[in-house]
Amino acid sequence: MRYFESDPRVESYVCFDNSLAVLAAAGRYVGAKGVIWRGDAKNAEELLSFFRVGNFSGVLNALPYSLLPATTGVCVNAGLSMADLGGNDEVRKKQQLMGGAAVRAGATIAPACGLAPGLISDLAFSAKNYLTGIYSIKMFCGGLPQKPEGDLRHALFLMKRVYITNTPRNPSLFKMA
Repeated sequence: MRYFESDPRVESYVCFDNSLAVLAAAGRYVGAKGVIWRGDAKNAEELLSFFRVGNFSGVLNALPYSLLPATTGVCVNAGLSMADLGGNDEVRKKQQLMGGAAVRAGATIAPACGLAPGLISDLAFSAKNYLTGIYSIKMFCGGLPQKPEGDLRHALFLMKRVYITNTPRNPSLFKMA
């Protein structure tokens, strides 16, 4: 949220959730450009109404996979472009079926952008503009299991390491084996 506050291209943003506890925690980070709204993403009519009166230009969707197809449809119906920060192939297939309707509505749906890899890579490149003395950033990507197992209830896999380096004139991104 601090990124949205500091970026002059962002006029306003909304932090949306149905949990008062989550919204209370997020409220510590929402600045002058931000608005907190409590609503239920499972209620398509409520969400569509909110999008229509909110004068939004787009949506970054980080909802659970089970809600993504329906909320993608709501974005299309509202004529809003949406970036899905998930990465589920079954969800992506359902979202792609909405492509024609999105085009007719003047919206763009970007499925499976992913938080990691994906958004975190962009954030790392952006962070280099604000931090001094940074030569490289090392990022490691794990995953959130859909069916957690074991005592720790986490996924036991990692993707290959991704390194972002910056030579004086040539920033680059490369994967290590």
